[in-house]
Amino acid sequence: MRPAICSGDPEITLGGAKASKLRALRARRPRLDTVGALVAFTAGVIGDVLEGRIGVDVGRTAIYGLSLQRQLLETAALAQIEGRLNALEAMASNRTEVTPWA
Repeated sequence: MRPAICSGDPEITLGGAKASKLRALRARRPRLDTVGALVAFTAGVIGDVLEGRIGVDVGRTAIYGLSLQRQLLETAALAQIEGRLNALEAMASNRTEVTPWA
């Protein structure tokens, strides 16, 4: 028989609280998976640093992370383009020559 779970159990309560905080953080975290989102977020970070809402070190760290994210987006885009090009080249090599007047 399974033991009854008490809602006052500190382990369970603590785990639930951490899970709730994690869900809240994920909901507020911006999606930085497009160039437009990166540009908008970068502009916000720069504005926050200039207005003193976040420290220079925090802003520098955020901008560094954004530059890494930009490189990852570029790499993913290049891989996608390369895959498309390979598919087109494969289609072109498999196609027989057709004369336009035939």
